[in-house]
This record gives sequence, structure tokens and C-alpha cells, in this order.
Amino acid sequence: LTLLRLTPSAIWEPGEQRPACFVGDVTPISEAEPVPELSAPTQPLPEIADDPRLGDNNNFLQWLKNHTSSSATVNTRNGKVHVVENHLFLVTPGIFKIYAAETTGDSGDGWKLAQRMFKESGLALRCNDDSFIWTCEVRAPQKKSSQLKGFLMEDPKQVLGEKVPVNNPWLKLLRE
Repeated sequence: LTLLRLTPSAIWEPGEQRPACFVGDVTPISEAEPVPELSAPTQPLPEIADDPRLGDNNNFLQWLKNHTSSSATVNTRNGKVHVVENHLFLVTPGIFKIYAAETTGDSGDGWKLAQRMFKESGLALRCNDDSFIWTCEVRAPQKKSSQLKGFLMEDPKQVLGEKVPVNNPWLKLLRE
């Protein structure tokens, strides 16, 4: 029970008699057989993070274009893509988690590779000398302000085409 971290009350009702604690010795009937040694080294299983699709920026950009082809996914309340001060703001890690899940079925850490490759691609604008992560203040009416973190792309047309939505009025880019 300790191994499972269950309290006895989770198993036995109050007032119900619990079994007595074991106070004896356990004697093995036979000795354990030796485990044979492996003759060939096993190859490690490939990690999902090694999936080449996650590290390919062309795949990510194409997926992002398809993901944002409907204007219902840009500048929405729980959306991961916004237009802020005439730039494209990608909420991280959310957009990369969705990308990894939809392209490879990965719900683990595969998104980190996609995010790193995007950061290193030159598409993301630097926030300062050591960071690519920008902060936007969310100013919704009748709600306490909050913040979103994400990457900023200079040209929204690169993803959204010629029909770029107006800037999201509820987001303000914070500059440091």
C-alpha cells in the first residue's frame, strides 16, 4: 500500500476489520535463475523528436498556412495566431504543440524541435539580444489583464497571403 501511496481507508470502509499485519518471514521456494546476457547491443528506439517533419520549416510554414487559411483561427480568443502591430504573433508553445500533434501525433516534447528550428530559421524576430520570445499584454474588457508569450514574424503575408486581418485590438506588444 505504501508503494501505491494508498491509505488503508481508501480500501476499507470505516468500522470494517482490516487484515492483520504480516509478521512472518518469506522463504523463497527456488533461487532465481541467472539472466542470460544479451549477445548483440540493442539499438535505442528513435524518439519522436527526431521526426524530420518536426524540424522542417517548410513543413511548418505550409501547415501554418493551412491552419490559418480560415480567418476563424486568427485573432480569436483562444487562438494561437494573432496579428499584432502589423506582425504575425505565434503563441508559444501552443502553436508548436498543435503542429506536432497534427503532423506526427506527438503529444510529448516533439514540439520543442519544431520551435527550435523555427527560432533558428531567421523567420522569428529577436526581442532582445538573448531572446526571441515576445510578450503581449491581453487587454480584455471587464477582465484583469494577462500576458501571452510568443514569436513574432515580420511579414504576416508570408503566412496569411494578401488577406491579412486587422491588428488584434485586445493585444498590445510589450517592448523591453
